[in-house]
Amino acid sequence: MEQLEFLAIGKAKRENWLATMTPEEKAIMGKHLEYVRQMYAEGKVVLSGPCLDGAYGIIIYKAESAEDAQKFFENDPAVQTGVMDVELHPFKVGVMEGR
Repeated sequence: MEQLEFLAIGKAKRENWLATMTPEEKAIMGKHLEYVRQMYAEGKVVLSGPCLDGAYGIIIYKAESAEDAQKFFENDPAVQTGVMDVELHPFKVGVMEGR
């Protein structure tokens, strides 16, 4: 089955979040990063990263279905703990180095 791509936009719960993270939030985001890196190692994540102004972060994720993509984010520690909300959108990488 062909893999579909999805764009996830992760939004923090408050403004100026990067500069005001609590130690607990930093620990959760460390677990989030470990989770995303593991999914990258498994070939499921195309790219990910935060906006440096803290507006939001993005992940482009490969999945067989929208349900599969939704499960990925339901298992993300940052989503599970309520540190961030995620919007999920079907996506197609049009231009990218190496593609």
